[in-house]
Amino acid sequence: MYNSINNIIHSMRNDLDQLMGKDRNMPLSSRGKKKETFLDPTVCKHFLVAFCPHDLFPNTKADLGTCPKRHDEYYKKLFERDPNKEVYKRKYEEELMEFLEKIISQLDVRIRKAMSKIDLPGEADQPREFQTRIEAINKKINFFLEQAERLGEEGRLDESEGIMQEIELSLIHICRCRRIERCRSRWSP
Repeated sequence: MYNSINNIIHSMRNDLDQLMGKDRNMPLSSRGKKKETFLDPTVCKHFLVAFCPHDLFPNTKADLGTCPKRHDEYYKKLFERDPNKEVYKRKYEEELMEFLEKIISQLDVRIRKAMSKIDLPGEADQPREFQTRIEAINKKINFFLEQAERLGEEGRLDESEGIMQEIELSLIHICRCRRIERCRSRWSP
């Protein structure tokens, strides 16, 4: 809750800064004496050239929070009018790309960690008795396939079709074994 209140206060402060300027709380006599430019370290350079990465992924696990720097259209206009704009633009774009690449690599690490936690059921999870049954059925299927092929080459198509039906029954048997094992593993303590 403290974080959300802090974010609201920070957001309101940024809105007031954009509307009234950063020096809104200073006495009138000292306002405007300091010439602020887009080169000020408190100005977000990413915002000047494209967008601020802190504005990406709001309210997600990848949310970077609010940007600690200023996002003022005033500075963007100053940046656009500057005679050395292209030099600064190239520099700020490179910084933005480095920052984005850093974010991407961090997110890639998080994705890899999450993917490694996903439990994918496979044959390695099955007990040895079911694996041996399935291996035996697979051997039987391979034997039947060779016989069916040989009979088909000899022209004995009816017998070959009968063996193909045996193969289909064996495949159904394998599926049943796997289903039974999945049910057992779900309900076992």
